[in-house]
Amino acid sequence: MKITNDSIRKIADAACRLPGPIWLFGAYILHNFATWFGNILIRLLDRTPDGSTGWTWIDTATQVKLLGYEVFMLFILYGLLRRKRYAVPLVSWVAGIQFIVKILGMVSVIRNANIFLPQQVGTWITAILPSLLFAALWLGLLLYTERSQELARLFPPEERHVSKWWVALLIVLMFQ
Repeated sequence: MKITNDSIRKIADAACRLPGPIWLFGAYILHNFATWFGNILIRLLDRTPDGSTGWTWIDTATQVKLLGYEVFMLFILYGLLRRKRYAVPLVSWVAGIQFIVKILGMVSVIRNANIFLPQQVGTWITAILPSLLFAALWLGLLLYTERSQELARLFPPEERHVSKWWVALLIVLMFQ
């Protein structure tokens, strides 16, 4: 496939040089953005019988915050493609926070396991397994960003830096 636009060609070339786990992170970002955008379109285009969208100010505030989060994640992806010094540390922060959130979700299910009857082992396992799987994936990405020689070649560790304000913004946007 021939790409004629130079800026698109540069982005495509930069994306092709990214390692596999970073590709997966980029796919995660794009999937979440597409899902959020699809949900917004459905909420905006669907009408109640009186002709309104049925949104309250809380719905609007939540969607504005989610928009901020999705744009911030696209900002991280842009940083990865353009080899910006803030990109890898922010990916590490996202992976670390997501890992902690998944582990806490598992602990919550295990702590409340007494509500399950002994016959409901399948229910308990299906509540734990996704959190365990995603915790392992986020931990794998975190370790990869810290230890990968291939990533160190693309983003030298001594040049990686992110302001604590960006990390604070990330934490605020991640939690509702």
